[in-house]
Amino acid sequence: MTDAYTGSLAAETICESSLYNKDLAPVSPDRRTWRTYNYAALWISMSVNIPTYMLASGMIAGGMNWKQSSSPSSSATCSC
Repeated sequence: MTDAYTGSLAAETICESSLYNKDLAPVSPDRRTWRTYNYAALWISMSVNIPTYMLASGMIAGGMNWKQSSSPSSSATCSC
C-alpha cells in the first residue's frame, strides 16, 4: 500500500479509496488554465472584503486619520 522508500501511495490505491472524490481531486497539469492574472484577481478580490473595511474603520474610530489606518490594513493584506 505504501512505498517503503518514498512514503507515497499508489494512484490506484487513492482512486479506490472511499474518501476519493473526482470533483475534489487535483487537476492534471494539462488542464490547469490559471495564469498570473487569475491568481492576482483572486488575491485582490479576497482582500477587498468586510473585515478589511472594519479594521480600517475601527482604527479611524479609535482616533487615527485615514492615512494612518490605511497603512496597517495594506500591510496586513500584503502579508497574506
